[in-house]
Amino acid sequence: MSSELMADLAEAVRAQPGVADVACAVRKEARTVRTEQAPTAPEPVPETGSDGLPLAEVHGGELPADPTAPKTLAQALRLAAELAPDRGTVLLTAEGGESFQSYAELFTEARELLAGLRKKGLLPGDSVLFQFADNRNFVTAFWACVLGGFVPTPCGVPLGFDRENAGTRKLRNAWELLEHPVVLTDSGLLDAVNGLGQSWHAEFTAYCNEELRKPSAQPDLFPAEPDDPVVQLLTSGSTGVPKCVRHANASIVARTLASAAANGFDEHDVSLNWIPLDHVGGVIMHNVGNVVLRNHHVNAETDAFLADPLVWMDWVHRFRVTNTWAPNFAFSLFNDNAHRVADRDWDLSCLRHICNGGEAVVTRTAQRFLEVLRPFGLPADSLLPTFGMSEIASGTIYSTLSGDDPTQGTISVEKTSLGGRLRVVEHRDTPEVITFTEVGRPLPGLRMRIVDDRNRPLPEDHVGRLQFSGSTMMTGYYRNPEANRKSYTEDGWFNSGDLGFIHDGRLTLTGRDSDLIVVQGVNYLNFDIESIVEQVPGTEVTFVAACGDSGAGAETEKLVVFFVPTSPDVAGTVTRIKARLADEIGLQPHLVVPVERSRFPKTNSGKIQRSQLIADLHAGKFDDALRDLVDAPDEPVDSSEWFFERVWTEQSIVETDRAEGVRVLFADEEHEQRFGQHTVVVVPGTRFSQNDGRFSIDPENSSHYHDLFAAVRQQFGPVDTVLHAWAAAPSPNLDAGLRAGPYSVRLLLAELASGADGPAVLVFTANGLWVREGDAVDVPKSALPGLVRTAVAEGTVPLLRQVDLPAENPERWAGIVRSELAAAPDADVVAHRAGIRLVPRLRPVPLDLDGAPDLVQGGVYAITGGLGGIAYQIAEYLLATYQARLLLIGRSPISEGSVKAERLADLRMLGEVEYRSLDIGDTAALHSAVAQAERRWERPLSGILHLASNDVSQQWARLEEHTVARASRIEFAETYRAKVHGTMAIAEVLRNRPDTLLVLFSSVNGEFGGSSFGAYSSANSFLNGFADYWGREQGRPVRCLSWSMWTGSGMNQGSPSAAAASRGFVPIDDAGGLASLLAALGQERVNLLIGLDRRNEHIVAELAPEHLRSTEIVVAYSGDVVEEQVLRTQAASVLARSEVPVRFTHVAQIPRDPAGAVDQAALLAVARAESQRGRRKYAEPETELERKLAAIWGDVLGHERIGRDDAFFELGGNSLRAAQLVARINGSLPMRVAVHQLYDHPTVGRLAKVLEASR
Repeated sequence: MSSELMADLAEAVRAQPGVADVACAVRKEARTVRTEQAPTAPEPVPETGSDGLPLAEVHGGELPADPTAPKTLAQALRLAAELAPDRGTVLLTAEGGESFQSYAELFTEARELLAGLRKKGLLPGDSVLFQFADNRNFVTAFWACVLGGFVPTPCGVPLGFDRENAGTRKLRNAWELLEHPVVLTDSGLLDAVNGLGQSWHAEFTAYCNEELRKPSAQPDLFPAEPDDPVVQLLTSGSTGVPKCVRHANASIVARTLASAAANGFDEHDVSLNWIPLDHVGGVIMHNVGNVVLRNHHVNAETDAFLADPLVWMDWVHRFRVTNTWAPNFAFSLFNDNAHRVADRDWDLSCLRHICNGGEAVVTRTAQRFLEVLRPFGLPADSLLPTFGMSEIASGTIYSTLSGDDPTQGTISVEKTSLGGRLRVVEHRDTPEVITFTEVGRPLPGLRMRIVDDRNRPLPEDHVGRLQFSGSTMMTGYYRNPEANRKSYTEDGWFNSGDLGFIHDGRLTLTGRDSDLIVVQGVNYLNFDIESIVEQVPGTEVTFVAACGDSGAGAETEKLVVFFVPTSPDVAGTVTRIKARLADEIGLQPHLVVPVERSRFPKTNSGKIQRSQLIADLHAGKFDDALRDLVDAPDEPVDSSEWFFERVWTEQSIVETDRAEGVRVLFADEEHEQRFGQHTVVVVPGTRFSQNDGRFSIDPENSSHYHDLFAAVRQQFGPVDTVLHAWAAAPSPNLDAGLRAGPYSVRLLLAELASGADGPAVLVFTANGLWVREGDAVDVPKSALPGLVRTAVAEGTVPLLRQVDLPAENPERWAGIVRSELAAAPDADVVAHRAGIRLVPRLRPVPLDLDGAPDLVQGGVYAITGGLGGIAYQIAEYLLATYQARLLLIGRSPISEGSVKAERLADLRMLGEVEYRSLDIGDTAALHSAVAQAERRWERPLSGILHLASNDVSQQWARLEEHTVARASRIEFAETYRAKVHGTMAIAEVLRNRPDTLLVLFSSVNGEFGGSSFGAYSSANSFLNGFADYWGREQGRPVRCLSWSMWTGSGMNQGSPSAAAASRGFVPIDDAGGLASLLAALGQERVNLLIGLDRRNEHIVAELAPEHLRSTEIVVAYSGDVVEEQVLRTQAASVLARSEVPVRFTHVAQIPRDPAGAVDQAALLAVARAESQRGRRKYAEPETELERKLAAIWGDVLGHERIGRDDAFFELGGNSLRAAQLVARINGSLPMRVAVHQLYDHPTVGRLAKVLEASR
């Protein structure tokens, strides 16, 4: 989203009276990823006629001459009345009514109505607009117009006449296009139709058949010629005004005779139609076709089929129907009721022709239909996919499917060949192959061809534009010269608007030319996308639309998928659609929009009106549905989608006006001059001393830091900035590096946190981070990122940032220091390489959970962490599955009868296990244990899984005592012992074992920091950095896995998870953890984060830009509440420019970070919480204490109303706000609450109950 758009939105809201503050945030989500595959370039399109392929042009042949055939429709009806007076149409109503109209009766009734029309002044060539609900009235009026030379123009009856809707708009637009023609209707609709004239404020003439018929009248017939107009068919237009397809007698008769010749139809057939007669299939294929051929016909009202789809075959059986037709949706509805056919006794052997047309044919639906009806004698080859359109007089191209051979009538091609010469392959159900349903060869009299975008004929087996010419073509679009100009080529071919190819003279359609989607230069076919989406459970077949949206000034089209949901879990269906598209074609839709079935626009022929869907999207008609998706309860995260890895992305500095004040520099003498101007220099030493502006302190003496800043404030004034650069010097060894880095920074932050107005702190390192190939890692410094990010989360000082300098370019340091001093607080950790400023981001990693892990059958593995819950789970698996020999290393001996003793006994029942009690940081002891295990099992060590960690679970009870500012030296030393010193001991053991796999169990806290767990976070970030050193720099086999939290085992068992979940850390059960471990071991990736929720605002904020997509803009404002419609009206011009939905939300106050900037993640969380609160029942605080707590919560979180059941972390709370909330409670209420109590009891009601009990 552009900053200009956001600023304009904010300004539009700010202009409203009473609005105090406004902030905008863009809600984003991770793009779905798929396993990377090498792209296959499509073959180039060969020159016309090359490669020995025939041109893609097919002629259906000449229509056999029949001197007895009628030349006009009027002649056809007269012949039917004379030669087949007893044949005609059985008319069935939805209410069960039945009547018969013979062709003789039809001829008589039509002439009687013609007399009335002439009496009203109608002249030959006049258009007549139809509005009929009664099929008999429709048919009679149609033939009355034909006999009189008037031009009937059917138009579907709207859902209602008392309000404007799509039906009334189409009717009015048609009425205007045809220059205000007479409207014919039923007597029951006459008043409603006439009422339209009043609402349109126009002179409107409507009549009903009943009032116009003149009994016994026998007027002369109009002497029609073959080229005279005989019918007009309304099709959808891009502007909302329908296009009027005009046909002459010749094209309609030619189509009917050609279909009869190709399909073997004659006067002995019985046809059945239940599709509305304003559809070209109903009026031309059946109404006209039956009269021309003089056969029996059954015409049923559509509602009768919709009420019970099985009645379709009841009619076939009863009337011995030989041919019928329907669009694909009808076959799908019938299949949905297949479980009810068992009680039917149909004989369907008579039915030899079922036309499937009007919309895309779905092969599996058609095959299922044939399968269901096979026991009832339906011929296996009775179903014919058909292509037609109003412009070519309905169905004119036919193919055949087979119930015996599912591949008949289909063609399979490799997807990658769609852009060039098609590679036709054997049918197979794989993502690389797409199977189309052929529509076949054209009828006699019709030509078809495939051309490129310059109307040049293409060879067969190339996708291009489909064009027609021949005897069934319309005369043109009535009163629409622009449409005619666009639709016809210079040599007279008609552009159908469809895409397809011809193979062996048979046509296959691939999509609509106008709906070809071009995303980032790549062409996608709607049919391909829609067929994939329709396979997702929860979507309705044929009610899926893939559309290209190039609105709002976008430089490229964006894919928008619309669908009608069939499952109440709409959000889950959307997620599955995205995943399926990403997996099968590597495409991420910009939006997936659920649409109510009644609002999904289709033409009468069943074609989806994609342009209308896009127009409705831009008009905001789907905003509520999209907001519902954003606010929907999240589904559990699929374990295949919770893997991430760190990447480094460029991020420029945004400068701020920062006044220079007292600057304190921690640097050794060798590097001091590289950090620019400063007021005070502090060098490492063994005692405290001062010489003017130069101080020396012991890095591990906390009192020295206190004395230092007391002296600086007294002698130089308040400190503005501290530059800690001791870690820019190389580490002589592990202990020295820890003293100069994390230990010193911890004490510095603890001292600065005690002041009222802390300074900004920049921590400079060199070789502290692995960023790109060629980097070296100074391992002790790897413990700093986790510490820094924890302190930032705790708000220890107003600004804190680690800056890793380019070790190979120390001459650039001074310039980098100046730029970072001027930088806005945009990142906690940055690195500079080759003149580029980089920040760590995350990218999703697609992993196959069924992949084979890098484990050795019968190998020797050492597992540190003893017999703890997670170590025990892994040991059990390795023994049972890989028959591994295990060396388990624990910190303490095993007591007889203890849980650990029972676990060890269980493991020894599965295989060979050795347990050794030792200090993991004791290199010699570890070396000895490994060597003994190798000798015992007579094979080398295959791998070490390093799980050892001190137990930090007790910190939950005293969270406030374990912040960076208050944590003890002992806490850090104990935590470092297992993870830092233990890892270095393992490295020493593996120094001469170059092929041994090292698996480090880290935590996401090492990447993100963790409030009140600074030592733990720091130790885990050390593991991450060591893995970079060991794997990337040294080339050794290593996997460092940073887990969220295993909840079933280990030290997190029983720990509160709400706070972690609010940060996007997904709880992992034992099964999920083990599966993820095995999947990770099957990948050659040094560092992986496991268990992150890509939907969470905090995780989204960490993702690399290329893995993000915008889903909505949140505009939050404080002050007086303004009606949303007022805001939308005020911002209408801005909203029209937005590519995503915009949500307006009122908040008590705009959440901001300690530096005063808008806290984007908190703002988005508040907006989500406000929306969700409106969807769930609000529980009023019941007691005085609950009301006081709710008021405090509202102030801290920025909510006006807090219920007793509202959860702190779901309302946007985090660890920093938890500390603020606890401080406010303890400062204003007569009882004290600890932070961990809030974590354990995160609602007002539950916390109040705990506090009442403690009084």
